[in-house]
Amino acid sequence: MERPAPLQVMTLIEGASVTGPLRAVLDCSRFESTGNDAVRVSRTVVTTSRRNAPPRRQFLDAVAAAALPVEVLDERHAFDWEPVGQLSELLRRAAPDIVESHSYKLHALTWLARQRLGEDRRPVWIAFHHGYTRETWRVRCYNQLDRLTLRFADHVVTVCNPFAEVLRRRGVSAARISVLHNALAEQPKVKANEGGVLRAALGISATDLVVLTVGRLSSEKGHADLVAAFAAIQMRTRRQDLRLVIVGDGIEVRSLRALAQPLGNRVIFAGQQPDIGVWFAIADIFALPSHSEGSPLALLEAMQAGLPIVATRVGGIPEMIDDGESALLVPARDRRALAAALAALLGDAPRRAMLGEAAILRCSRYSPAARGSALLALYRMAAKRASQ
Repeated sequence: MERPAPLQVMTLIEGASVTGPLRAVLDCSRFESTGNDAVRVSRTVVTTSRRNAPPRRQFLDAVAAAALPVEVLDERHAFDWEPVGQLSELLRRAAPDIVESHSYKLHALTWLARQRLGEDRRPVWIAFHHGYTRETWRVRCYNQLDRLTLRFADHVVTVCNPFAEVLRRRGVSAARISVLHNALAEQPKVKANEGGVLRAALGISATDLVVLTVGRLSSEKGHADLVAAFAAIQMRTRRQDLRLVIVGDGIEVRSLRALAQPLGNRVIFAGQQPDIGVWFAIADIFALPSHSEGSPLALLEAMQAGLPIVATRVGGIPEMIDDGESALLVPARDRRALAAALAALLGDAPRRAMLGEAAILRCSRYSPAARGSALLALYRMAAKRASQ
């Protein structure tokens, strides 16, 4: 029996770095290429690049490693109209079955480019909604534009039920919304001595207890709450064996450093790290103090690493882990509750081990194969609906 022709999928995604959405795309592409006979996918990645800017090697190398072709749209400045024409021409030439976009900027670009095509030439448009940030005025402008453009997508995929409810309130039909949590491929094992080497390099002894957090340093991630909670624990206990390690970078780094300054070397700002696995290996507890989250990859990484987790009860987090069984959940912005949960685990090694083991089992639900199967079914459904 002749195999069906693969679906042609064009994926528009930001190319500044290897983000969570890109990792999900690359993991799914590996699943797609290993043999789902019912629906095969031929995927092309499309990104934008500022004219005369240096090549984004990390992004391009990651896509190349997944053996995916890349198209780059050239832009002169923010809110440049030129990529609209470039994308509409690319859609006309490549004629994909599906075009999917992964950010508010690229939602707008896809919406405008499709308007230049006749209705019979427009590919099915699936928009992936990963949540909102409010870092800059430019991002806030794109957020507002997103409220308009997502109403015109053929289907919208978001990462948790609270986000789906927000979309419904903003005019996206419930019938055109799917919730699909992120997934995490099995990460390479960290060598036995790597954690010890990193601890020594950071001035952390083998007996110190490390609270780790990983994420972009922006206000909605709640790092200020975590620093304050950690300071409260230090003030109350006077323990000398506690460390807080913050991995990530962003616009809040200066204010966070100032907030942590009285704690001295008890708080370590590690910056952005390309190889995150070893950082989970040095940790005793993972903290995720966010005010807003969707389906965070950092949470899945901590679960896969077998770390006990203290996280806020926001977005998709309560859908991914169970309070008291595979993590401890606290209200967002509640520094006292955050400090109490962290202190409880810092003083209870058996409970840390129990929560870590439960997190590993829970993480197995979020595999690229499971997400890939759901995504392929969604492609099939959207393509069928558009052809009717």
